[in-house]
Amino acid sequence: MNADIARSWILANVIALVVSAVLGLIGYGIRKMLGADIEGATFATQANYVAIETVLTMLGFALYARLTGAVMASEIPAFPRENWMTMHLVLGILAGLCLGWSSLEPSTEGEPMDWDDTGLLIFLFVLFAVGGGLLGAAFGGLQALVLRPVAEGLRLWVVSSAMAASILAAAVLAGFLLLPSRQGLVDELTSAGTMVMAGVIGSVIMLPALRGLRAK
Repeated sequence: MNADIARSWILANVIALVVSAVLGLIGYGIRKMLGADIEGATFATQANYVAIETVLTMLGFALYARLTGAVMASEIPAFPRENWMTMHLVLGILAGLCLGWSSLEPSTEGEPMDWDDTGLLIFLFVLFAVGGGLLGAAFGGLQALVLRPVAEGLRLWVVSSAMAASILAAAVLAGFLLLPSRQGLVDELTSAGTMVMAGVIGSVIMLPALRGLRAK
């Protein structure tokens, strides 16, 4: 893999991450505009918001699939573009539904995290890192299933996906602890920025796995 492919891979991830962050902020604005997360919100209002959030999340996954797929196709001539896109669209729908419904909790003011409780912090970060790693391994495993007919070297792909997801999960937890209210626009912007930076680091972690893919 030459340097141009590496740059294209990182750029593809950066674009997808930034656009997904913007879509997330749009979803936040729509949620507030509809009042879907306030006491007394009707089921119809909440269902409409969840549907919109699902579409927005699906678009983010679709863009990721489109951009990363184009890079991988330059390395693997028989790259299965349609299967790659379909798999990510399904995952985007599922992620959007989960994100949408989990965002409907009425606004509450959280208490600052007790940063002096070192044991609790270590436990939480280990828990999130392990949980994120498992989700990343599952995500990378599904991608590997799509790539299996046309590529070799997929074990490193799954392991790298797990590592990247662990970092992302730890970053999400850090934002969760630092911004306990999780309701204001500043909190949303900070969380989005944190996830973008963690995602960029994750894309760099995936470079050796991308380099290790070999066409069958």
